[in-house]
This record gives sequence, C-alpha cells and structure tokens, in this order.
Amino acid sequence: MNKDKLKIFAGILLVFLLGAATGSLVTNIYSKKEFRSWKKGKFFGKRGFLIEELSQKLNLSDTQKQEIEKIMEESFEKIFQLKRKHRPEIKEIFKERNVLIKEKLNDEQKEKFDELVVVMKQMRRKWRNEKRGWKEGKSSRKERNEMREEK
Repeated sequence: MNKDKLKIFAGILLVFLLGAATGSLVTNIYSKKEFRSWKKGKFFGKRGFLIEELSQKLNLSDTQKQEIEKIMEESFEKIFQLKRKHRPEIKEIFKERNVLIKEKLNDEQKEKFDELVVVMKQMRRKWRNEKRGWKEGKSSRKERNEMREEK
C-alpha cells in the first residue's frame, strides 16, 4: 500500500516538474524571440500587437506596414511627450483621488489602503525597470528622489 502511494506521489511530482520545465522553456523561447525582434528595431508590446493586427486584418503591403509603423511611432512619441509635460498634474490627480478615497474608509481600511498604494508603486517601478532592461534594485536618479520624498 505504501508503494502505491509512493508511485502516485512520484507520478504527480513528475507531472508537476515536467509542466514547470515546459513552461520555463516556452517562456524562454518566447522572450528570446521578442528580444530579437526588439533588437532589429521592431516594436513589441501594445504597439507591435496593434501593427500586426492591422497588417493581418487589412492585408497591408510591406510598404504600408512600414509607413504605418512610422506613424504609430510618431504618435506614441507625441503621447509620451504629452504625458511627460503633464506628469505633475497627473500625479496631483492621483494624490487627490487617494485623499478622496481615504475619506470614505475607516482607520483600519486607511492603513491597508496606504500599504496597497506602496505595493502598487513598487510594482510599477519594478515593471518600469524591467521594461527598460534594468536589473532589480537599479533605478533612475528621479525614481530615487521620488522614493526619498515618499519616506
């Protein structure tokens, strides 16, 4: 009876390990593919998805696709500049939102909310750093200053 339980446990463990190995392998292959396309100057993420969708749905020629990629890049740059220009105003809106939310919470909820805000900021920084290709813990001078202000 113990041998049967051991065999079942070993089988389940083997299936789990094979699943983990397969997931790791597929993730590795996918990320290498994305990195190669990024190195070649192609877009990835939302931009790449949108361009590929348009290309497939509209049956774009290579010339059309290149022209649309250029238009997309220019529009994303304009959006980025606009976000940068209005960042202080956006930050103020977020602060105001948090104050208004906290007015609706009891003391215990306020404490948990503050913790959630900190966690979300950390997650956003981590995502931003990963997007930029930075290693864990490395941050820009501006982000370090922001962290000091928060303390």
